[in-house]
Amino acid sequence: MFLLDISIMVAVLIIATILSGCQLNKTADVTSGTQTTAATNATDNTNPNGFPDYMNAEGYPILKEKTVYTVLAPRKPSEGEWNSLWIFKEIERRFNIKFEITNVNKEAWDEKKNLAFATGDIPDCFLTGITKTDLLTYGSQGLIIDVGDMVEKYAPNIITMINEYPNIKKMMLTPDGKMYGIFGAEVTFRGRTETHRYINMNWLNKLNMDIPKTTDDFYQFLLGIKNNDLNGNGENDEIPQAWKFAVNDKTFKALLQPFGLLGAYQNVDDNGNVFYGATDIRYKSFLAYLNKLYSEGLIDKECFSQSDDQYKAKGAMNLYGAFSEVFYTFITDPEIHKQFDAIPPLTSEVNDKQIWPSNDGKLNNALVITSKCKKPEALVAFMNWVYTQEGTLTMRAGVENGKWEGGEGGWQWTQLDNGEKAVELIIPEGYKNFNDFRNLTITPMVLPFVNFDPPYPSTQYMEVVDPGQAKYSEHVRNNYLPYYKTAYPDVMLTVEELDEISVAETDVKSYISQMTAKFITGEVSINEFDNFVKGCKDRGLDKLIKVYTDAYERWNSN
Repeated sequence: MFLLDISIMVAVLIIATILSGCQLNKTADVTSGTQTTAATNATDNTNPNGFPDYMNAEGYPILKEKTVYTVLAPRKPSEGEWNSLWIFKEIERRFNIKFEITNVNKEAWDEKKNLAFATGDIPDCFLTGITKTDLLTYGSQGLIIDVGDMVEKYAPNIITMINEYPNIKKMMLTPDGKMYGIFGAEVTFRGRTETHRYINMNWLNKLNMDIPKTTDDFYQFLLGIKNNDLNGNGENDEIPQAWKFAVNDKTFKALLQPFGLLGAYQNVDDNGNVFYGATDIRYKSFLAYLNKLYSEGLIDKECFSQSDDQYKAKGAMNLYGAFSEVFYTFITDPEIHKQFDAIPPLTSEVNDKQIWPSNDGKLNNALVITSKCKKPEALVAFMNWVYTQEGTLTMRAGVENGKWEGGEGGWQWTQLDNGEKAVELIIPEGYKNFNDFRNLTITPMVLPFVNFDPPYPSTQYMEVVDPGQAKYSEHVRNNYLPYYKTAYPDVMLTVEELDEISVAETDVKSYISQMTAKFITGEVSINEFDNFVKGCKDRGLDKLIKVYTDAYERWNSN
């Protein structure tokens, strides 16, 4: 057995007194517009409580009679066939909602999904795999319905959350105030960080160095690794800085942060002006620094060509002095990964302020209801259950230990020394780990769920006491939380805005990626930076900034 391996899980628990007595905040900006014909017709016959006749107004099951809802969903090879998983049988048992699922190989998902919408051969709903662009495109065509009014009526838990967390509310709604999907959502101090900078503390101590505070300090640390056999294997095979190059990936953002930028694309300055990080003068200093590291062999020379498996394998061989990931156990050997600790943000000669890339909370997967669905209200009520402690724990962790047909296996509560409760995961025989058990037998890890930190009202805090998780929380709380800054919010553009920038955004991002690599390797001189900026403008940069400025102003006005 072991303790919960997912991020600290704080599920929304709305107690009965709130459910029965709360006055919902029915402001106009929660949703606007009318339902599609299919959704409106479904509510023509209602009981005295305002619920459709086919629903129970109180308690479970949600539906008076078992009802089939068709679903189209992508499936990974590591997941069992969804129709055979415990979670969907349990949903049917509890709520009389029977999801009849057609799985599609993940690699073919986009093609299959687009074909379904193009031909009108759509399911009743989707549980995952729908993007915000899909919501805007197919919502405007009437193929996906606006559920905002139904959420107000049948999902008080969701209304409570989005009124408490306005940024989450903004992320869920389209620019004209419609809610085309009911997302799961996360706002946790751990989940807000987008990367960590880990260094090998054993090697730092062998070099008799202090924890780096500036880019110069970090350079000296990397140089010390290159010039010494710190892993003790008698070979000069240490790789000071790990990386598998990608613009705006975890390593990129950690290396860029000391220069006062949070990403290569949209940033917002202290005056509220939107700009592209890659065209800022500080990006030139960043490129010069990375060119120095690369030319001196302090960044993995294979960073531009290696596969993800090769990148991870080098970590397993104890070759890395520094890397940036969300969680240090991407190096699976505990004897190696325990040598690493996260360090606070660095500063540089062009930036004396510690900042760290973060988000304002994030959405995960969404239940999306189509115009084919004849009883959408029941699905909205189902998502109201997901926004409870029981619901999100069931969707995310699955079955309570011993309460499935296989016997032992699942989650169970355990009491901590401080009096709090935590979730302990029990692995049944025949499975490699809990994720293997969960994905193959219980529930795929792609369904909507919720995760919030205190002081969310009526929330139960479930602390995970695995030592690695506790170390992770300490890293975030001490090293990054005080310095969180969001580059640009998760705004939803309009369909017209997406069309306007589609070509320019692809061209500009591709050009930034190509030129960044050439600057780092020295193929292009840093003296060509002004021409690089001009190249971005020639490809439509000003159009991008205009659209994202308009969207940012709209975000702030809501």
